[in-house]
Order: sequence, then structure tokens, then C-alpha cells
Amino acid sequence: MTWVTININAKLMPMDRGEMFEDKITEIMEQEGIKGSVDGGGTLLADNGEIASIDVEMNLEENIEASLKIIEDKLEEFVGIPKGSPFQYDDKNISVGIAEGIGVYYDLTKQEFHKERIQSFLNETWDTIGEGKAYYTSSMSTDDLLVINFYGETYNHMEEVVREMIKKYPQDHITFKRIA
Repeated sequence: MTWVTININAKLMPMDRGEMFEDKITEIMEQEGIKGSVDGGGTLLADNGEIASIDVEMNLEENIEASLKIIEDKLEEFVGIPKGSPFQYDDKNISVGIAEGIGVYYDLTKQEFHKERIQSFLNETWDTIGEGKAYYTSSMSTDDLLVINFYGETYNHMEEVVREMIKKYPQDHITFKRIA
């Protein structure tokens, strides 16, 4: 039995991690006849309290490299794996992932929180990025900050969309950065 950790460069809440990755890997293993089990995961936090990445832990019984390749290919097909997401086992660290990410940050200290406006921004941004070009979003908030993360095919396309959307919402204090 080989213990494998997938450190996924995605800023997902624990429930989303379970649904999008742990459950999906379990399903892949069952469908592909891969012997082993998913044994949970974790959420790693940055010093500022923002989610830094997530882990999925699993045990594989045989054909480790072939099994991981199948899991990688199927995950890319279903949800996309952000760049910089290594499979780690024994002394190996195999980098996987092709999805890119952009984090959009609302500074809540400089404006009144308008849930409807933020939801409109999120929906318009998602729709403008386009079907098949964005895989998923995640969000988190503190008292001072609301963070919405988009993962998709290319950072440049998502950045262009976010820049245009910020122009449509000039009253909001919004910044962004590459996250994957």
C-alpha cells in the first residue's frame, strides 16, 4: 500500500474539496478498477487566513504510476487540476495540472456590502468567461475581504474579463491576482 497526497493548488472550502476531488477520485478509482481508497483531505491556510491549497489523501495498492496517470487524466477531463498541484508519494513529487486561476478580491472595508451587486458581478463574470473556459469558482470571506476565485483554461482570458467587469462596477474596490 502506498500513501499518496495530492496537493491541489485550489482555494476550495472543505465541502467543495470533498465533492469536487475526494468524491470524484473515489468514483474514478471504482470505475477504472484502481485498488485503494481515498482517506480524506485537508485545507491549508495562509497566514492571512485565506485558503492556500487543499490536500487529498489516498492509499493505492498497486501500479502506482499508472493509477495516478489515470486519476490525473480523468480529473482533468471532469474538473481540471490547477497548475502547481503535485502528486506526492515515497520521495516523488510529480507536478500535474493545466488549469489556471485568478483571485478577485473585494475590499469590504472601503464600501458597503451589497450582496446583489456582488452576485451580479460574479454571474456576469462567469457568463463572460464562457462555457468550457471556466471550470469552477470558489469563495471565502473575512470581515474585511471577500475573495472569489475562478479556475479555467487561460489566466489571460480571465484577466481580460475581470478587467472589463471592474470597469462596469467602478464603485466597488476590486483587485485581482493570479492564483494558479
